[in-house]
Amino acid sequence: MNKKTVALILCACMLPCMLFAAGYSWLDGLIGLEVIPSVPLFDDIKFDPLSMSTSLRYLHFLDESAVPKTVRGIKYNPGDSQNGEYVDVVFNNKNRNGFLNMKLGLNQGLIRMTIGPVKAEVNLQGGLNTIFDLNGGSTALGFDGMYQFGVNMSVFDFVDLTFGMHHFSGHLGDELLEDMNDSIASDPSFVGYRFQPLEYVRDNSWVFGVSVSPLSFLRVYGIAALPRKSSWVRPYVHVPEGTLSPSGNDTMQEHSDNQEHVQDSHNAAMTAYDDSYKAWDIQTGLEISVPIWSVGSIYAGANLQLHQDGQTKHMLGEYSKDNPWEWEINAGVGIALNKTGGGTLSIEAFYHNGRIPLLNMFYNRAEYLSFGINIAE
Repeated sequence: MNKKTVALILCACMLPCMLFAAGYSWLDGLIGLEVIPSVPLFDDIKFDPLSMSTSLRYLHFLDESAVPKTVRGIKYNPGDSQNGEYVDVVFNNKNRNGFLNMKLGLNQGLIRMTIGPVKAEVNLQGGLNTIFDLNGGSTALGFDGMYQFGVNMSVFDFVDLTFGMHHFSGHLGDELLEDMNDSIASDPSFVGYRFQPLEYVRDNSWVFGVSVSPLSFLRVYGIAALPRKSSWVRPYVHVPEGTLSPSGNDTMQEHSDNQEHVQDSHNAAMTAYDDSYKAWDIQTGLEISVPIWSVGSIYAGANLQLHQDGQTKHMLGEYSKDNPWEWEINAGVGIALNKTGGGTLSIEAFYHNGRIPLLNMFYNRAEYLSFGINIAE
């Protein structure tokens, strides 16, 4: 590495440090510029299990039989690799109820411009999410990677907007995969066949949202995510018709035919998906927050999520435009302590009915109660 390259790297590292937490204003504050603002213009969604915040939560499943037990994947004959079918393979058939959900997240404005009542900022979010099975050896069921990059706006501190692209991808845990492989090895129906677990991916989907605070203690919001026309979408059964592979050589259907060892239409060669199917993800909800003395605030919220990919029932050949979207509900209460440095620490409890908060378990629904702490910017 030459001296010029080293100098450029050092300058690139030093500049953010020199500007860190810097604020500037002109025309008696009418125009302002802030670098690394302490709080983002578009707040994290409370009680969204996959929000970009840091949390440690105990999950108590209300129905022990609904806990994660299987891996969904493609069973195929390597001699005829386009004959794949979706099947579930058991990795743990025991009923149990205790799990630990650990998430490390960041929601950070990078640079903010203010012109009168309008504020706009470049925003970066990211997170890692995992779930541990507390029954036995504390197996890590998997890991999720998430990020979002875009722009936030606030008008009169009344309406907040967000727009950008986000990425979600799921990965199964190594111990779970070992148990899954042991199960396959002992199953005579897999003799001569191979098994490939499904992956959940939404790569650089468009995301946009609006949040309104009609009263000082009330927030109402809506957020929608839509896969781009050229985008990686997994699993195959979730791919909208005509989605292009980012490689530019084929459609996602053609690409996924080879990836998931299935042939023809992802609706099992029956009918193409309706043009209305775009794999939308939509969520809406409300939050109420009331100050309590000098401690902080107490809050409550409810969150509804809708997944259009539920119309596929997550199985080949099951899609119908008349199938309902899959729904999720989260509702809870919490106490947010006054910020003393870093993020805001909250103690919270909420009820969840919907998908298990691990991306590759998208087909597994359950009800659970969550207790823990959350740290948001």
